[in-house]
Amino acid sequence: MTYITKPNTMLLKDGEKVNLKTDPEFLEKKKCIKENFGFPVVFKANPSGLSEQVKTDGNGNILSTETYMSPVRLPNMAHEKTEDGTITWQYCPVTPPKKDGEYLINHKHKNTWYDKKVFTLDEKDMEQIFFLYFKNPQFRNYFVVDDVKAEAKNKVDNKIKEAKIMSAFYGKDSVLRNDEEKLREIARAWNVANVKEKSKEQILNELETTVREQDALGVRTIDEFIDSTDLDYYTKVGAMIQKAEDLGMIKFDDRASCWFYVTSEGSLGDKLTNISAGRGDFKYEDLREYLFAEKAHISRIESLVNAKDVPKEMDINVDDLENEDYEKILAYCNKHSIASTGRGRTKKAVFEDIRKYVKGE
Repeated sequence: MTYITKPNTMLLKDGEKVNLKTDPEFLEKKKCIKENFGFPVVFKANPSGLSEQVKTDGNGNILSTETYMSPVRLPNMAHEKTEDGTITWQYCPVTPPKKDGEYLINHKHKNTWYDKKVFTLDEKDMEQIFFLYFKNPQFRNYFVVDDVKAEAKNKVDNKIKEAKIMSAFYGKDSVLRNDEEKLREIARAWNVANVKEKSKEQILNELETTVREQDALGVRTIDEFIDSTDLDYYTKVGAMIQKAEDLGMIKFDDRASCWFYVTSEGSLGDKLTNISAGRGDFKYEDLREYLFAEKAHISRIESLVNAKDVPKEMDINVDDLENEDYEKILAYCNKHSIASTGRGRTKKAVFEDIRKYVKGE
């Protein structure tokens, strides 16, 4: 099988030899390889292209399992589409003869067999590296660069990320451990549902899982989470959204891909905002951005949440105020600065104001 690069290789562009000392694209790519990967460049087979070979003894017991790569033949020619047309690149493992101004490529050099899971190419093989990595899409279906530098950086970055998470959640000065009310508010801002009914430990566990999931999905990062522990206004609005959903004040309809207000009867009411297709994982973030653009909705949702989120001694039936305990009604009015009876105000007027307040009017 043709495999190891020969010293007399050649790279052709539209049938013309590429000058390796002056060609700007080649020099740029060589610099890129040198800075990002270094030499030698290690190529390894994509895991999806590997097969397993199981060795057993005479009784059928598995002795070992090994992966191997079936030989693949790839063309040494590739076509690149550009704004100016199509460029044909040709890698020649052996310098071809030239006749009448054209290079004649031997048939056996038109393809190269690859049958190793891992192979390396050095700086002297830059023509082949350039062709395989930058110009041959078929090769990239079977092989990737074993980026040792990037792998090392990823390991360090992951350790730093893990240290940030552990410190934020369980460090000595962690606000999440030391202030339960802030923990509940931050958890709401990160869309942990129904935190009111959960223990501190349950919230910590669910919040950590949620933060890791959102970071992995690219919704919000670990650094954004750490910033949110300051409980700024942006975070508080996020918490308000979750509380409104928990209380049944707003709802996301998956079929319509839209946020709605919920009526007192529990059905979908006024539309809040649509969420673009494919943005389901970002529905809370997109709603928050919409609220900051349309601030009237912030006031409305805040009123709805405040009207509903009250202690049990003030939890009144807004649909039947006439038969409600009036002491509870007075306590409710006092909490929400609603004028009660007196100075000519009737119970009917008080009831109307309460209902308006609950509707966010």
